[in-house]
Amino acid sequence: MIYWGALQNGEQLLLGCPEEAVLSYDREAPADQLKAVFPADRVWPELAEVLAYREGQGVFRGIVDEQNTRLTGSGLSVELVCRSREALLLDNEAEPGTIRNPSAEALSRRLLEPLGLRPGAGLQPAAGSLFIEKGTSCWTVLGVYVWGPGGPPSQELLDSLSQELEALREVGAAVSVKAAAAKKVNIGGFIKVLPGAVYAGAEAKAKEALAEWFAQRRIGDPVYLGDLSRVLLRDPAVCGVTFAAVTKDVPGAAGVVPVLGSVALGNSA
Repeated sequence: MIYWGALQNGEQLLLGCPEEAVLSYDREAPADQLKAVFPADRVWPELAEVLAYREGQGVFRGIVDEQNTRLTGSGLSVELVCRSREALLLDNEAEPGTIRNPSAEALSRRLLEPLGLRPGAGLQPAAGSLFIEKGTSCWTVLGVYVWGPGGPPSQELLDSLSQELEALREVGAAVSVKAAAAKKVNIGGFIKVLPGAVYAGAEAKAKEALAEWFAQRRIGDPVYLGDLSRVLLRDPAVCGVTFAAVTKDVPGAAGVVPVLGSVALGNSA
């Protein structure tokens, strides 16, 4: 194989024939790895990337994680430890937020273009939403959970989004696109209404308000009793809320969206 090194300024350096080289591919690892030791007649400038070719075909392109120069009795040598460019997706955090109708353009703008990666062409937008939590790596976003408006996404949406993500990547491993799991949150308790207010009307409004609030929950969102209290107290006729033991705080979890379960409300005298 022929090895070239790319400098920070874009210039290239022919690295020559390595004394030893190991190119590792792992289906379970997103980034391929190259470890190689080259003889050298001088100290090399700092390399940004290494490119390997076999019979004119590129077999590896990766960023240089380590460049170690050694002087021994047999002469000068340079050890390079490189990872393929998918490593950029591992090392960088994706911009958090929700992408509505995730298209190739939107995914490319958020995940690939800031890292110098190029998307595929001719991709169509998919219906639904893609929620990216804070602290999520760009690579993790490529294994995503999806929740459609008002319920689980269709298999057609999952297949469409999976194909789009697959085509966007310069990656060997498959993209995982799954429907998020639903966590039912049961609510029980009592609401107190102001004198002169009709309880039946307040109860109906309370159930509608809860249904509307849960419809806006996203994947990974927590549910706290304080949030539920604020939802119920938005009705001017309600002046107090007491929850039963069945209603508890629900911490947020990756791949899980909270949905409204059973609602049992009573009149607090």
